[in-house]
Amino acid sequence: MASAFKPHMVVAAFDFGTTYSGYAFSYRDEPTLVQTNQGWDDGSGSLISMKTPTCVLLTPDKEFDSFGYDAENKYYSLAGENKHQGWLLFRRFKMLLHNNENISRKTMVYDINGVGMPAVTIFTMAIRYLKDHLFKSADLFSSGFVTERDVKYVLTVPAIWTDSSKMFMREAAVEAGLADSRLKLCPEPEAASIYWQTVSSVFARGDQPQAGTSYMVVDLGGGTADIYVHEKLSDQTIKELYKASGGPWGGTVVDNNYLGWLTQIVGETAMERFKTEKMVDYFDLLRDFEVKKRTVTSETEGKIAFKFYVSLKNLYEELESGNLVDKLSSSGLADMVSLNDKEICIDASIVKSWFNEPVTNMIDHVTKILSRPDMQRVENVLLVGGFGESKIVQDEMRRRIVGKELIIPTEPSLSVLKGAVRLGQLPSLVSARVIKVRSERGSV
Repeated sequence: MASAFKPHMVVAAFDFGTTYSGYAFSYRDEPTLVQTNQGWDDGSGSLISMKTPTCVLLTPDKEFDSFGYDAENKYYSLAGENKHQGWLLFRRFKMLLHNNENISRKTMVYDINGVGMPAVTIFTMAIRYLKDHLFKSADLFSSGFVTERDVKYVLTVPAIWTDSSKMFMREAAVEAGLADSRLKLCPEPEAASIYWQTVSSVFARGDQPQAGTSYMVVDLGGGTADIYVHEKLSDQTIKELYKASGGPWGGTVVDNNYLGWLTQIVGETAMERFKTEKMVDYFDLLRDFEVKKRTVTSETEGKIAFKFYVSLKNLYEELESGNLVDKLSSSGLADMVSLNDKEICIDASIVKSWFNEPVTNMIDHVTKILSRPDMQRVENVLLVGGFGESKIVQDEMRRRIVGKELIIPTEPSLSVLKGAVRLGQLPSLVSARVIKVRSERGSV
């Protein structure tokens, strides 16, 4: 009966990220009270977040088993007992859709051991898990006044994606149980823009853009940088001033640079064996890096300690018949890197260098846009996304983007998600968009 006069009593948004995913929702009667899951944890107590890893685990029969930290932890546990053969773990597969004009239902995605599955199957499983988790954790239907038909869904997508990738995501969402008639795809920077306009209390100064204000939104996720330029109009709606652009300049580039550096030290064969034979140690090493890299700033000096495992050291020394400490010394790194059986301490200058590639590419792109004659009235740059939480990113943007105010919410990684909920409630806030020409995608 409630749905007869309140067709969308609940708006639920899903942020399906390269590295982390999550959801948020609010009731129509309390639209600004946007709620998220109270926190996923990695099981060790060292990392608690409002999102969970975008990670799907399948049984040897290729049936869905688990998602997120649960999937990672179960696989690691199986690997620790050497019982993981046949199990399939899919991680960071969203980047398959980046700049992909040829995505189809036949497209395959591969697990960490190279076993393939139809991509639409894995995406559908992931979205279905998030939907089911929302309904169970939020207990949306316990009152009896809300049914599934009363829920409007919003699914965030990078603005720079191709139309075929966006259509693929919609089809996977519909297969996962999100009703097509109540499903809206929302460009991620657009959601962040809405968040800034409607929830000023989460911003340091609490300022909201005034009518006539032009501003840039920079959404830095795990996989991509997604960039919009908006103007707030006098009727409180927003107008897109410049086509969505960006590139693969997310936080995973830093992770890959770290792994590449380690591989140069120990060799490709030792690293490959470490991944397969000591999988629990390998993924624990990655989780530790994920936590530590968030603490690095432009001012960080001295050495930074990261977890290191004697199992990797032993693999190197077995294969090379040499001492790893001697290798570091002969490579000219004796003063920059120190090693024991539990930690590798790396000079901050090396660690900061792993950020150079994505941060420089992103800022170069941003400054080129801002230097255009038609962009001179842009006053602010709004920085959001998980990688936007990096102090190095923030410091470098302040240093290089002059004459603009950098605005950062208190929860950069949740701005898109919560903004998507608000956009689901206020779809008329976006009044005009720039039509993208395919040959111009990603250009300046």
